[in-house]
Amino acid sequence: GVELAGGLRYGAPEVAVELRGRWLAAHSAQDAQEQGVALTVRAGPGADGSGLFVALSPQWGGATGGVEALWGQGWPSVATATGGAVEAQVGYGVPLSGGGLLTPFAEAGLVDGAGWRLRLATRLSSHRGGAVTVAGERQGGGGQALLLDFQHHF
Repeated sequence: GVELAGGLRYGAPEVAVELRGRWLAAHSAQDAQEQGVALTVRAGPGADGSGLFVALSPQWGGATGGVEALWGQGWPSVATATGGAVEAQVGYGVPLSGGGLLTPFAEAGLVDGAGWRLRLATRLSSHRGGAVTVAGERQGGGGQALLLDFQHHF
């Protein structure tokens, strides 16, 4: 098959906008069709991450990036939805005296045909590249989860 994908990104100190698209131009299966467009708008803090931030990410059509679909956790998100979806995020980064950043945030998502998701979380980031996130998640249909994520960037 042949797939065309691309995107545009604009960033300024307090706002970032990203538009991505993907189109399956040709495939060995006769009736195979797939395309998608996603837009992400984020307003908030600059490089240090402190202060209020908000993000909104609507999507129309299929996934706009194959990598997100490969690593998906089973529940459709903006990255893997096939009809349409929207996700919103709001949070506030609080600088810590030791050089880290504490960021409580909330995420909400709605996926066409799959329901909703709500996540309340807190991330603790260090200036050395490490981060720990603790989150509670609830999904439409009664699914609940407690998530603990460790990351370290070298």
